[in-house]
Amino acid sequence: MMLSFGMQPIKRSGKIECEDEEIFSQGVAMSSWVTSQDVFVTSFSEKGNLLSQWRAYSGGSGGYSVGFSQSYLRAAGAHFLLDRPGRFYSDSNTLISCRYYDEVEEKCLKADVENLVTSFIKEATTAKQSVSGVSGKEGFKTPGAIALKYFLSLGTRSAITKDEAFREEAEWRLAFHLNRSDAHSGLEFRSGHSMLTPYLRVPLEWQDQPIEIREIIVGPCPHRDEAMNSVQMLLKKESIRDVEVKDSKIPYRNW
Repeated sequence: MMLSFGMQPIKRSGKIECEDEEIFSQGVAMSSWVTSQDVFVTSFSEKGNLLSQWRAYSGGSGGYSVGFSQSYLRAAGAHFLLDRPGRFYSDSNTLISCRYYDEVEEKCLKADVENLVTSFIKEATTAKQSVSGVSGKEGFKTPGAIALKYFLSLGTRSAITKDEAFREEAEWRLAFHLNRSDAHSGLEFRSGHSMLTPYLRVPLEWQDQPIEIREIIVGPCPHRDEAMNSVQMLLKKESIRDVEVKDSKIPYRNW
């Protein structure tokens, strides 16, 4: 795109069992909690000139496909988090390619979850053993805190996993995992088709970083030459340079 008290994990019959009730309950609670938190996403596609996308999103009289580089979008995501410490569970990379749920992805997900659970049980057990018989627990991480470290990624993963039928879209998403313990200040709302839609504004310009657009594709429309010329005029007015403006050339008509 231009984008784990004296217990060890026991594996029986393809399942992982935990004999420590506290570790087990904290792990289950945290895994459920992280996948129910709010994740805000915005979507992009590797394929900037796809007929199905024009049909779905361009409207009745044409549209535009705006191409950004992956490095620029990653930088925009990183800057957004850096400017809002504590409000989101940060990740070094907020730009993630979507995963499409088929048999291969199902096996991969099961293996990843098994590794996360095994690692959580092992570390939580070690942490409890290290403070057994010792007064004071300075620096001790609770099973819940350890579970959060391992399972947090599942929250984001749930937000970037789609049905196999959508594979054609080759989608990437900027994903921001909201920390609900923090105030929801900064959220904005707009009218959706059936409810209010909360959203975030992610700046595409900051400090000395101007907006970076690699290309703009003018979608199928009745006046392509005029539409391309208008785009070029707008880019010039906004002093946005080095943008390739081109015609979709897909012979689709919706007018």
